Amino acid sequence: PESFGKKFRTDIDPLVARAKAEGFDNIDAFLDKQFGYPSMERLVNWRLYNNTGGGLMAELGSHQLDAASIFLNKVQPIACFGYGGKNYYGVKGIGTADQQSDDRDVDDHVYMTFEFPGPHYAADKNDVCIVTYSSINTNSFSGDPYGETVFGSRATLVMKQETEAMLYREGVGSSTTSADQRLYVLNGNDGQPAISASASLGPSKQSAVADIGKVSRGYTEEMEHFAHCIRTNNFGTIAEDGLRCPGEQGMKDAIMALSSNIAMKSKKRIVFKPEWFDPDNDAAPETDKELTG
Repeated sequence: PESFGKKFRTDIDPLVARAKAEGFDNIDAFLDKQFGYPSMERLVNWRLYNNTGGGLMAELGSHQLDAASIFLNKVQPIACFGYGGKNYYGVKGIGTADQQSDDRDVDDHVYMTFEFPGPHYAADKNDVCIVTYSSINTNSFSGDPYGETVFGSRATLVMKQETEAMLYREGVGSSTTSADQRLYVLNGNDGQPAISASASLGPSKQSAVADIGKVSRGYTEEMEHFAHCIRTNNFGTIAEDGLRCPGEQGMKDAIMALSSNIAMKSKKRIVFKPEWFDPDNDAAPETDKELTG
């Protein structure tokens, strides 16, 4: 595949040539006048500043919240609260000199908790499903870019990207021995187990392997289909082979992500309002007087 350095030069060389053609000797001055970016660094790292990016919750958390919403039958959240901060970049005495002088706006650590309604929430307000999300810039213990873990009363499901799934059964009765913590292997689209089961923990292969069919390629597959919809001018429902992620779903994910930023900044519990999710209503969390004052 093409290296980042080569691709960057391919993209930047025409921009430098244009700046020179318009009488600019300094590319930063050209970018500032033409596009409002004070420097090339600000253009390249646009995600790190509040006026051009939404931080970790918008860039990363929105995708995982979308996945959580799917697990919970696409219900709208009740409320959210959490913490976000610059705990590493721009902190005196931590990291290298460049890291200490980093002037990014966005938080480098975020921890959010969401309350979603359970199937009987209307009759019983205790029927609440809790979703937690965290993004930590300074630790990669899991070794995976992203994933979800679902803690259930009968098992725990661990999803790694869109390619692997592990299912751990809960212990039987009062037993907490490892023999009851069985690992079930889920098959990938190549017919092979997505992970290797430990013989000391898992049941027999015949009872352990479950077929989950073809493994999705995630957002790559979704974007390919989005391009297909544009090419064929088909913006109907999924049943009509239309958009798999319509604008209403994107709006919902954005509302959850941006409300998270407000909750972290204000250090308050944010209750989601139904009108925020109405595409025909101009109401939005960032313009809500109760939140912004």
